Amino acid sequence: MTGESHVFKGRFLRCRPLGFGVLAVVGLAVALSAAPLSKAKAETLRLALGADPSALDPAFWLSSVDRHLINNLFPKLVSYRSDTDEWDWELSAAEHFEQIDPVTFSFRLKPGLMWTNGYGEVTAEDVKYSFERHLDPELGSWNDKEFEWMEEVEVTGRYSGLIRMKRPSPEFIRSPLARVPGAIISKKAVEEAGGTFSTNPPATSGPYRIEEFVSGEKMVLVRNHAWPGEHGDFDRIEMIPITDENARITAMRAGEIDWARVSPGAIPPLQANMPEGTALDVRDTLAVFWLGMSQKNPALEHPSVRKAISLAVDVDAIIEAVYAGYARRPTAFAAPGLLGHIDAAPAARDLEAARGLLAESGVDLPALQLDVVNSTQMLTAGQIVQANLAEVGIDVQVNPMEEGTFWNLHYDKGPDKQLYFQQWDGTGTTSYQLKWFVPGNVWNWEYFENEEYVALLDEALTEEDEEKRDAIYQRMQQLMLDSNAFVFIAHPASAILHRDTIAPGLHPDGQPVYHEFRNTGA
Repeated sequence: MTGESHVFKGRFLRCRPLGFGVLAVVGLAVALSAAPLSKAKAETLRLALGADPSALDPAFWLSSVDRHLINNLFPKLVSYRSDTDEWDWELSAAEHFEQIDPVTFSFRLKPGLMWTNGYGEVTAEDVKYSFERHLDPELGSWNDKEFEWMEEVEVTGRYSGLIRMKRPSPEFIRSPLARVPGAIISKKAVEEAGGTFSTNPPATSGPYRIEEFVSGEKMVLVRNHAWPGEHGDFDRIEMIPITDENARITAMRAGEIDWARVSPGAIPPLQANMPEGTALDVRDTLAVFWLGMSQKNPALEHPSVRKAISLAVDVDAIIEAVYAGYARRPTAFAAPGLLGHIDAAPAARDLEAARGLLAESGVDLPALQLDVVNSTQMLTAGQIVQANLAEVGIDVQVNPMEEGTFWNLHYDKGPDKQLYFQQWDGTGTTSYQLKWFVPGNVWNWEYFENEEYVALLDEALTEEDEEKRDAIYQRMQQLMLDSNAFVFIAHPASAILHRDTIAPGLHPDGQPVYHEFRNTGA
């Protein structure tokens, strides 16, 4: 398989209608008297982030902030394109990449890619180290599942190598190579740092480098003059953590930031009163938002209790209140357009059936704790679930948490978790979302354990026939639904507010690509 770009089957179009009769791309550039950016302004791009980064090591990243920082600070052999409406991949740090047989990929790096802090050139030894470390049990990489079918990386030259697989892996390029786990790190720098790092990478390689990081205040990137590739229009990028989504809009109105993600629920009021000189970009995503339940917790181990909770939650009310209707209701993990999408109506809310199941279970439920990221969006959803479950006699306490703390729940609480919201981004491969739900995996918060599921996953990861893989993924998701440990709530839209003098470089789901931001107003 050769070539520089591939598209997954079943087009998932950016800006396709979201299913509620309104526009999905909003070029609402309201420039009543907007002046273009000044020259000084043109040199600095100010982005609002939902939180500080948590972990910039590709083996231990946690949040969407981590994800797009890693994507911008470290090279990858291939990466997803930002100039397309589809999840295409293209060559990135590699000048050549080819699948030469079912279990072997060859690559050749572009010469002249340099690490910061004096660590020299990016080489095939760095590729080998970056990928194989995920398989080191002593490291305990959270992405070990991504590389489980990789045998080794054989270095054949300073810039060249072979990736050898234990068995065919038809989705290996799109996941993990084009995603965060495919990020290449400096072997020498990381070994000198002790084998891992957090928010202080010892060396990076890309159009920008980290100049400063002050937790709670900002992270500053500046142009990396040693970078031989494409540079963006901005010399300096300031990333400011603003947790509250309404505060981001206020900051945009005050001229304090240039780009921010906002809640889909903010779309209607923004349409009615756009900040001067701004544009709003709304698009479909492959992300999925769900209410999870720990089956190992004594309060939730009875399947009838979980089923009752599933039937009591008013999903449509959450979609309307949290997303203002700018979301599609999922049937499981796979969004429309992805292999494995289940085209069926989700179960209807049924309070009477929920009460009957609770009575049948005989479980005397304590007050349940619902852990959520502390944001307006998650708190609103939590309050709705709290009210919903009160209707069937279940007391719920909503527990808001800082984002970094939330994503460590598995280690902090383990099976003592009860209810929690999760939202995972998707990138064109259903296997990315399904491969984690196996016994013992750190991201299997539901403690979902099913032998048939494990066997099907093993089959799906090597099945090259897409129709067969589609059927396998559907069956796997049905097994998840049958566990009643997942209440799938939304495939939310992505909403981005930015200056109309800026043309952002974005992946199809709105994740920023810094060096592709353009200043159109200078």
